[in-house]
Amino acid sequence: MPIPPELAAVCADVALARAADTIQGRQARFVAAPASTEEASALLRAAAALGLTVVPRGAGRLQHWGNPPASCDLIVDTRRLDQIIEHVPADLAVTVQAGVRLRDLVRAVEAAGQSLALLPPRPAHAGTVGGLIATNAAGPHRYRYGTPRDRVTAITLVRADGTIVRSADAADIAGQDLVTLFAGSYGSLGLITEATFRLEPLSQVSGGTWLPCADPEHAARLVETASDPFFAPSGIELRWPSADEPLGLIVMLHGDRQDFEARRARLQALAGRPVSPPHDPARAVRLDAPDHGGLPPALAEEMLARRDRMHAEYLDPPADTGTLVRVSFPPARLAAALVVIRAAAAGSGVAAAIGGSAGAGVLDVKVPAESPAAAVARFVAALRAELDGLSPAGTPDGAARAVVVYAPDEVRNLTDAHGPVPSLALIRAVKDEFDPEHRMAPGRIADAV
Repeated sequence: MPIPPELAAVCADVALARAADTIQGRQARFVAAPASTEEASALLRAAAALGLTVVPRGAGRLQHWGNPPASCDLIVDTRRLDQIIEHVPADLAVTVQAGVRLRDLVRAVEAAGQSLALLPPRPAHAGTVGGLIATNAAGPHRYRYGTPRDRVTAITLVRADGTIVRSADAADIAGQDLVTLFAGSYGSLGLITEATFRLEPLSQVSGGTWLPCADPEHAARLVETASDPFFAPSGIELRWPSADEPLGLIVMLHGDRQDFEARRARLQALAGRPVSPPHDPARAVRLDAPDHGGLPPALAEEMLARRDRMHAEYLDPPADTGTLVRVSFPPARLAAALVVIRAAAAGSGVAAAIGGSAGAGVLDVKVPAESPAAAVARFVAALRAELDGLSPAGTPDGAARAVVVYAPDEVRNLTDAHGPVPSLALIRAVKDEFDPEHRMAPGRIADAV
C-alpha cells in the first residue's frame, strides 16, 4: 500500500503505519508528523480530499482514555510540533506548540520563577501539551486552579477540512469559547496545534498535611473546614484505598515561608498532631552524604531507592491498568457520594480505590484489572442509578455523573462509557459544525460518531 502522493506532497514526514501505530486497537494506515500549523492545515486538507479518518496523537500516554475511535486511517503525530513559541514572564504567559512535552514546559517556566499551576496525573505529565488539553486531565491543583480548560487562554487549531481557526478569530462558536469546546474533546473536533497558558508565580514552599477521617461525614466536615480562606489550599485530595483501609484527606498548601508555616500549624492541630518545627533548608538531610544525614545506613538506602523509583516513574509512568470511573457531584454532597460509591462496589462484588479532588466534587474510582467485566459493568450501572439522587432537581448541567475514563475492552463492551449526557444535543451540533463528515476521531466522544 503506497503512501498517497497527496499526503507526501504537503507534509515532510509521512510514513506507512507500523504494527504499533494503533489507537485502542484500531490499526492506522498512515502516520504523518507536521511541524507547523500551516503544514498541518495542508495535511488535513489533503486527508479530507482522500476521505481519510484522522486521529491526533501526542506521546500516547492518555490514548487509552475515552472511547476507541470507530476507524483510524491517518494518525497525525505532534512530535515535530515541539517548540516553545513565546514565554513572556512579565505577562505571566507562555505560548507553545501542541507537541511540547509537559514536563519540559514545566522546567522552562520554573526556571523563570513561574508555574503552570497544573499537577495532572503522572501519565499526562509525561505526555504532550496537546494531549493534556484534549483530555482536560487535571490533578490535585484542580481545587484552586481548575483544569487545563481554565488555564488555557488562547488556542490554535486545524479543522477536519484544513481550515485554521484561532480563538482570537472566533471567540464564540456554537455558543461557547473554542478553549471550552476543545479541552476534553479527545481530538474529535480538530487538531490542536498551539496553546497559550496563564502562569502563576512559583511559590517559595509547598507541602501537604494528612487529615485522618473517621467516616464520610467526618471527611465532609473537614473539607468544609479546610476550604476556609485562611488555609487557601491549592488542593484537598481524598484517599480511601479500600473499605477496610483508613479514609483521609491531603490538604495541599503553598505560599511564602512564614504564611505557609502558620497555615500548616493550624492544619496539624486540626489533625490532632503536635506542630512540627519549621522546615530549615540550611539543615536539609542529605541521604547520599557520608553520614546518611544521621539516619541508619539501611534506612537511608531504602529511602534513596524509593526516591529513585519515584523519579523513574515520573519520567516514564507505568501503564494504567483496570478500570477508572470518574465521579462528579455537587461538592456539598461529598459524604453521600462516598456512601454511594462504597455501596455500589460492595453490591457488585468489586474492590474500589477512591481518590481525587474532594473539594472540587470530582473523585476517581479505580477497579483492579482482575475484576470480572460483568461485575465492573454492574458497579457502573448501580453507581449511576444511585448518583441520580445526589443532584438538586432541575440542574442537569450540575448533575452527578459517572464516566468510564478507561477500561479493558471486555468492560467497554458491557457498559456505556458516558451514560446519560445532559448536553448531548449541543455535542452533536458542535461535532456537525466542526467536522460535518465525522472524520476526526469518530466515536471518541459521547455519541459523536
